[in-house]
Amino acid sequence: MTGGGPLCEAFGIPSGQRDTNFFALAGIRARACVGYKKEISFSPDQWALRASMLLNFYNNWFGQRSINYCVTNAQHDPNYPMDSSAFINGATNMFISNS
Repeated sequence: MTGGGPLCEAFGIPSGQRDTNFFALAGIRARACVGYKKEISFSPDQWALRASMLLNFYNNWFGQRSINYCVTNAQHDPNYPMDSSAFINGATNMFISNS
């Protein structure tokens, strides 16, 4: 995951939400970037929280769920929630199998 703003464009990911057809029509692989709309603080005391949040995210991702599902599910996790300001640039309906 990376920060918000146009940083995604440095990796060939357009700002804004698209679907995989957008990339297919351009003849390139689907791609997405998860960022935050606000600054996310961090301290070493948060390592366990962040690691558990990412574990939930990646378990869903490798479980063949869309990136939109992964972010939404991580945001609603009662124990280790992803910040509600998280957003996706690029293909929101992308799965690991079509990335």
